[in-house]
Order: sequence, then C-alpha cells, then structure tokens
Amino acid sequence: MKYYSATTNGFYDNGIHKNMPEDSVQITDNLYNQMISGQSSGSIISSDINDLPVLIDYVAPEPSAEEVRNNAMLAGVEFEGVMCSAFKEDQWGLSSVRAYVLAGSEIPFKFVNQNVIILNDENLAAFEAVWIPFRASFFVI
Repeated sequence: MKYYSATTNGFYDNGIHKNMPEDSVQITDNLYNQMISGQSSGSIISSDINDLPVLIDYVAPEPSAEEVRNNAMLAGVEFEGVMCSAFKEDQWGLSSVRAYVLAGSEIPFKFVNQNVIILNDENLAAFEAVWIPFRASFFVI
C-alpha cells in the first residue's frame, strides 16, 4: 500500500518502509501515479488541507532588475557575426588593444562567452562604436 506524508512531502510503501511519519495517509496507486507523472511534467507535489498530495503548477519567480541587466550583459552585442559579451567586473583594456591595433597589430579580443574577434585597423572604429556604449550601459544606475 502507498502512503503520503504532508510533513515530509514524501511517499512511502508499507512493503518497503517499516517506519513512516505519523501523519502518513493511505493513497491509491492511481493517485500516486498521477503525482509522479505530474512531477515529471514540471508540476510540484504539495499537500491540500486534508494532507493529501496535490499537484500545483510551477511558477518561475520574476527576475530582479539586476538579473535582467546581468542577462543582457552576458548576451552582449553582436559585431561582425560574433556575440561579444562581458560583465561589469571584467577589466578589459580596450585602450591597450587600441594602441596595439593603431601600431599595426591584429589583436584577438576574447569575451566572457569565449567568442573571439580579431581587431585590426579596418574594424576597430566600428567595434568601438558598438562596444563602448554597451560597456557604458554596465554603469547606468
């Protein structure tokens, strides 16, 4: 026989469990199967006012403003088909990269999401036009 305990929010089988919580109530195999099936479909098992198991829909919490902003930062901006992403804490020196590029070097610029873009004198100004406002958005309060 199957049992449910509201205090542990758990199921028990008297053929397996010798000790069960005191509030355990007998349930049908059908109800047990409904609960397990519902849980595997994303619902949450809870208990009703009679301490019987019920399924409730999972509702994801709304993200905070900070989480929304952090997700946007991680998503980044696209430049030449490459997603460029960063966090506020990243201390990338675009000014140092700029100096190397202006001296004629090509510099691989690596992002948080592991994408890399090669910056050179042909694309640096266009990249800065996209990247600098994106980075500045990290500091908007």
